[in-house]
Amino acid sequence: MLSSCPRFFLFKGDRAFDEEPSDRPDEWKEKDAQDEPRQSKPADARGHEFRQKIIRERQAEQHDHKGGRARDRETKLAPHQAMQKFLTVDIRGRAWGHGRTVISKMKRRRKAFVLFAAVPIWLKTHMRPIRFLSTVLALIVVPAMLSGAPLPKAKGKVEIKQEQGKLRIEIGGRFFADYVYENTTRPFMWPIMGPGGAKMTRNWPMKEEGKEEHDHKHHKSWWYAHGSVNGIDFWSEEKGAGTTVHEKFLQVKSGKTGVIKSANKLVAPDGKVVATDVRTIKIYNVDDADLFDFEITIHASDGDLVFGDTKEGTMAMRLAESMRLIHGKNEKGDGHIVNSEGVRDGETWGKRAKWVDYYGPVDGKIVGVAMFDNPKNPRYPTWWHVRDYGLFAANPFGVHDFEKKPKGTGDMTVKAGDSVTFRYRFYIHAGDEKEASVAQHFDEYIHGK
Repeated sequence: MLSSCPRFFLFKGDRAFDEEPSDRPDEWKEKDAQDEPRQSKPADARGHEFRQKIIRERQAEQHDHKGGRARDRETKLAPHQAMQKFLTVDIRGRAWGHGRTVISKMKRRRKAFVLFAAVPIWLKTHMRPIRFLSTVLALIVVPAMLSGAPLPKAKGKVEIKQEQGKLRIEIGGRFFADYVYENTTRPFMWPIMGPGGAKMTRNWPMKEEGKEEHDHKHHKSWWYAHGSVNGIDFWSEEKGAGTTVHEKFLQVKSGKTGVIKSANKLVAPDGKVVATDVRTIKIYNVDDADLFDFEITIHASDGDLVFGDTKEGTMAMRLAESMRLIHGKNEKGDGHIVNSEGVRDGETWGKRAKWVDYYGPVDGKIVGVAMFDNPKNPRYPTWWHVRDYGLFAANPFGVHDFEKKPKGTGDMTVKAGDSVTFRYRFYIHAGDEKEASVAQHFDEYIHGK
């Protein structure tokens, strides 16, 4: 007969929690009762006593086992009786441990839990227990190192206020960004403020400030657009380009999480509606960083919709001039780019990756923006149209340009009446990608935390 009767001790700090089945044999309970005084002692003392007890019992068992074999030779048993005696097993499990404090790479204090476990296995011979195997395990669980600890929520709330042609977004009482939706070729956010009030995006063409380059006038801080939708350019602002027109807000909500949900339409130069979309921005209030999600569902509301194979797009930012890798005519800058595959700087352009982090100095401090692709997005992981002069874009369509494949390879068709959805997270942080634990926070994002 094989019997299993586990017993567990769990300790956190110096407090013990004991769970014991009610049907344990009396002789096992008597043996366990000898261990009880140890529970009131500190965890380290309990651990030392337990190890010493294992050594003493092992020595005693070796002596008893020799005597048991001699007595067995004196008693004649049927084969099945002998097997029953040797297969009666008591498996006991003990675990004890206590909390520890560790410091993660973000220099925040985190709680770890140290767990010690012992699993002695006993064979019953003449109803006397003989242990033949004992496994001792020490396990250190450090959440801050194994996976990204969720960004702590900050006090206060996200406040969204209506102003002329825009929504003002404040997080915990400080200004974060404006969502501009009137008198523009497309809705966009500007300015976007990062840690310590750092201006994360370029001011031009919305505002003249400092010695910013005046290239690519359609690079307006933060926006969503693509360079070929049914053959029409919605990316640039050149002659013949289409526009994205804000129709109405479906939801504007302040609170622990701020929400901006809007309905928009893509309009061709001749005034024809090519498609419609619903955009949702969720802004979170967290400590030491800024975090928001963007989701867009594009509806083929007016016939088939074809997203063309071009590098010009799509989910995009134009970062602060001081974060550039290159200034002017090949003057080295202090910015850097790194992706989830470990590819860095200029080599990241046109590569597929789950996330990309772009960081550099603003007002003398290193700050960065990480953009996370979502596993639910079509063609995950996406390609990246990320340049050394501050352009930072995820583009799932430009395969022809990125991989030098035949033109049209990256085309995506959405049938009339259907829709397609894309989701991204933006993590604005201090420090580089390691100091900000970007990879860990990406794991947190894809697991819904």
